[in-house]
Amino acid sequence: MGYTIKSNNMKVSQVYQIYQTPKNLQGHQARTAALASIILESWTGVNLDKAAIVKACAVHDLAKPITFNLAKQAQFGMSEIEIKKLRQLQNELKAKYGNSEHQATIGICKEVGCSQSVVRLVDNLEWSYLPRLLKANDFESLIPIYCDMRIGPKGILLLRERLDDLKKRANSDDFEDNVKNGQALEELIKKNVEINLDLITEAQIEKRLKDLLDVEMM
Repeated sequence: MGYTIKSNNMKVSQVYQIYQTPKNLQGHQARTAALASIILESWTGVNLDKAAIVKACAVHDLAKPITFNLAKQAQFGMSEIEIKKLRQLQNELKAKYGNSEHQATIGICKEVGCSQSVVRLVDNLEWSYLPRLLKANDFESLIPIYCDMRIGPKGILLLRERLDDLKKRANSDDFEDNVKNGQALEELIKKNVEINLDLITEAQIEKRLKDLLDVEMM
């Protein structure tokens, strides 16, 4: 990948730069973290490691390019030069970390010095883990998943809007499970916050992005 990690306490923006994170993925991860910070400010439930939650959200998709379908990127406005760079990035990520996006992301998180708490939350950030995490009331793991569920390609969406959008774009076989588990997750979080989750706006998210890019990963 041709990078050198020069600091043991990089900011989120530096991590994105070093790992050549595409702009759309930077936006998704930063918005996910911004939503988490909004939710955590109004949190009334059990004590949580709020810093770890925000950091996990900010880096949870670092290796996502491994799974990108290069043939479809032009549809999303990506130029030929950008697609070429993405292909190179995809090959480099696979060569260094393997073909598993999830395991590659964990590897990168460890490489940039994320704490064990952050690594655990990133490791748990899989929608398919929701039944187990809901049963355990693992809020530190559940909040990042919920925030990931709410942030679409162009910003925050209502939960059902986001899931419907994913179904149209990916035609996922687990759509009904995601709806059921996602609704259960949302109801649980609603019981532990003072705000209306449905009324959080993209403007509120946008106001937090610059500060989140300056968050230090250690």
